Amino acid sequence: MKITDVKNIVDGYLKQFPKEKSRLAGLFTHISDHSERDITSRKTSPGHITVSGIVLSPDKTKVLMIDHKTLKKTIQPGGHMEPADEDLRSTAIREVREETGISNLTPLPSDQNLIDISVHPIPANAKKGEPAHLHYDFRYFFIADTEKIVRQEEETDGACWMPLAEFAQLNEEFHLISQKIGDFLNVNQGGIN
Repeated sequence: MKITDVKNIVDGYLKQFPKEKSRLAGLFTHISDHSERDITSRKTSPGHITVSGIVLSPDKTKVLMIDHKTLKKTIQPGGHMEPADEDLRSTAIREVREETGISNLTPLPSDQNLIDISVHPIPANAKKGEPAHLHYDFRYFFIADTEKIVRQEEETDGACWMPLAEFAQLNEEFHLISQKIGDFLNVNQGGIN
């Protein structure tokens, strides 16, 4: 993925969420300093882009979460871009499908469904030969057509549908995302058709 594509995605995101510019300062610095490198490659240091899906249940009351085997955390499904992926959104869809078995996802809103960009540290992983680094996680918003989960056992210890209120209490980032979800649902007259 070209750095100009990433800049365009981030610019579009900041038009929608202008108050988040200072929170993403590290990402801007990295983009500027590594304009010739593939920022989606897991070998790019000190950090690289990952992608995940914030997926609502069909009744819009729960968020899809996984228990990540390596990180030992409950997080949204996601991962690294692969060469066959068309773009960041298709990567999010693939990762959700691989980790939970849920494949029919509707992007919300349909025109620009990037709901969050997170910059967070990842600890070193000796098994993969990876030093500690940063993930610039581009989080896309979807609604699923089913709550049936088929867990992928290689990378997850479990998967579940978490009530939106409980999701909001996990950490500050998820609280912010839950507010964005609430704003979206309210703008769309109390629900998604």
